Amino acid sequence: MMWSRQIYLRTCRSTLCCFSSAEPKFLLTVACPAFVRRCSNITNKAAGSGTCAVGDEAEARRSFSAADVDAFAVLSGDTNPLHLDDNYAKDTRFGQRIVHGLLVHSMISALLGTRMPGTGSIYVSQTLHFTAPVFIDEEVLGVVRVKERRKSLAIIETICTAVERDKVVLHGEAVVKCTKT
Repeated sequence: MMWSRQIYLRTCRSTLCCFSSAEPKFLLTVACPAFVRRCSNITNKAAGSGTCAVGDEAEARRSFSAADVDAFAVLSGDTNPLHLDDNYAKDTRFGQRIVHGLLVHSMISALLGTRMPGTGSIYVSQTLHFTAPVFIDEEVLGVVRVKERRKSLAIIETICTAVERDKVVLHGEAVVKCTKT
């Protein structure tokens, strides 16, 4: 496969990845400190202990920059112009570029794997419903809340909301195996 152009994605002066014109070549660097700071405002009751009781919850707020969307497109292969091309996107029903739904969902995955239930938990399944777009640089609140326990499994409600619009953009239900009961 030939790549017709060279793309460099830069965030906080760190090259995340690049394509050569002949074939994909990836240059990955350590996590960008500004990205880590954007994701660090995570709060929870369970503190990533591996336990999960009915009512436990965790949340995170963040926005997705154009560079985040571009990097996700490169890594996932989803190069739909609705996510990447301002000119294309302005003529769609959204009027502007939108963030990939699964990039938004990554907030949920991060919460479940690192905060609640946390380290050692196993993500078994997830249903997702994408109900509204997320726009570039729009703040999103991700929340996970334990609804039910079935032996070592937790049934967890997952919701992402566009904060300023107070609009649910993604919701679903995850099944997670907790490391502690």
